[in-house]
Amino acid sequence: MLRSQRVGYHVVRVWLDASSPDLTPVGGVYTDMNVTADHTVTASFATNIIPTSITLCANHSSVARGVRVYFHGSVTPNRPNGTKVEFWVRKSGSTTWRRVSIRSTFSSQHWSYYDHPATHGTYYVKVRLWATSRYAASASRYIKVILAIASTDAELRA
Repeated sequence: MLRSQRVGYHVVRVWLDASSPDLTPVGGVYTDMNVTADHTVTASFATNIIPTSITLCANHSSVARGVRVYFHGSVTPNRPNGTKVEFWVRKSGSTTWRRVSIRSTFSSQHWSYYDHPATHGTYYVKVRLWATSRYAASASRYIKVILAIASTDAELRA
């Protein structure tokens, strides 16, 4: 007799005795094994991890010193409010990403963050979504934000 797996898991492999070939399910059920003697039934299971994705948008791609950049995005599928999102930055010329903030989702799937780049240059920004026992981790694409030496938005547009 095979027992059903627990919620959140699925059967990966089932076999009789150690040396027999894998059993093949019919419609996801192992039936009619024609067992006429004692055997050892072995099964392996894996967790059902739900894939996720996270988006990243910014209201500016080039700013003057002192201008805030509004970063925002959403998580799919919807996760509970308070799901952790990490905000990462790498300055051009560096190979090291630095986590600068941990934000929490609100309205089930949204997150946001304001940042003031400190020194002029090009910055690359991405966000990461924490994994849970039910949901896979995810990372956004990176976007580029340039902090110009100009001191006003008008100078940036000139």
